[in-house]
Amino acid sequence: MYKKLFFIAVLIINFSCKDIIDEVRINDDTVALLAPSDAAIMSNTDVSFAWNTVAGASEYVIQIATPNFTTPMEIVIDSTVTTSNFSIALLATTDYEWRVKAKNENYQTKFSTRSLAIE
Repeated sequence: MYKKLFFIAVLIINFSCKDIIDEVRINDDTVALLAPSDAAIMSNTDVSFAWNTVAGASEYVIQIATPNFTTPMEIVIDSTVTTSNFSIALLATTDYEWRVKAKNENYQTKFSTRSLAIE
């Protein structure tokens, strides 16, 4: 009798938390990129990237590639951050593509992508 009660208690403890805390489904949401604007041509190599937060997201993946993600020569950064901004020094006279997606424990958005060039 006690073994059955113990087994039931373990099941309740292990599975009830997921039922109580239902993770927000963000997979249909979109990360709105703010800066730099798409196809920006910049003279400063210190670049600050910014995007709107997504309700229910706990972190963001930012990736930067040169010249683009279709035919990348180099993935410059592939980082996970908990803020809605990121800064990095990039090389001059180079084309880049950058993208961001939002994530939580169970869901993620698609990437939002923009390009930029440093002269």
